Amino acid sequence: MQLSVGQRFEAVSRVIATSNSTREFCENLVHDETLGQFIHGLAIYEFDHRQSLFLMESYGKGVEELDNKIDLWSEHPISKITRDKQPRNSPETGSPTGYFARVIPIATSGAPTGSIVMIVANEYSVDDADYTIGISVGMLVSRMFQVWRMPGSSKQSRNEPTSIQDLTSRQLEVLALISDGLTNAEIARQVLLSESSVRQENIKIYRAVGVSGRKEAMVKARELELIETPITPPPNRLELR
Repeated sequence: MQLSVGQRFEAVSRVIATSNSTREFCENLVHDETLGQFIHGLAIYEFDHRQSLFLMESYGKGVEELDNKIDLWSEHPISKITRDKQPRNSPETGSPTGYFARVIPIATSGAPTGSIVMIVANEYSVDDADYTIGISVGMLVSRMFQVWRMPGSSKQSRNEPTSIQDLTSRQLEVLALISDGLTNAEIARQVLLSESSVRQENIKIYRAVGVSGRKEAMVKARELELIETPITPPPNRLELR
């Protein structure tokens, strides 16, 4: 299964343009209506200038299997790809069944500053265009690091929920519909939003309740009593006379 080159460039540009931090970049890419079909997890490593790559940010499926810190000059597959500055798949990097890892070095014309690790579904077929796109993404993210670190660029500056107390009535409604098992398309029809807007609301909700997906959000919402827990009627019992 494959996306056109135009679709891939457009989606990457959209994700970068709508992200104000490395965290948002990871979340927006995993939940993007185009790329999110195949990329289900994302991690960003940064070179700490002490000969190591440290896990700066991660989100989604499979990222919990990645190492938190890697020696840049070791034979670790992520280190080797970062040093080579050549985007490629990394079968040696641990990934869940049904997925593979693709590593994109973050670099410009100079030394690499880190790497992006994507957890990609096996249904996606990597082609030559992905190499060119990977180089472009690495360069763009390298430049965006400077922007994302500027004061006022974080999510707090955008009136987005940072805790459950900040969730709007609309977001609580979306959360309840998620818990009812509705798809994004069904939720969109119910609350009169576009499906893309529902996805963005989902991201904000996940961030506020501290989860990374729908199932976790459902569980957390019930734990925090943000939604009503269905009451199971007691089993019928024969009355003793």
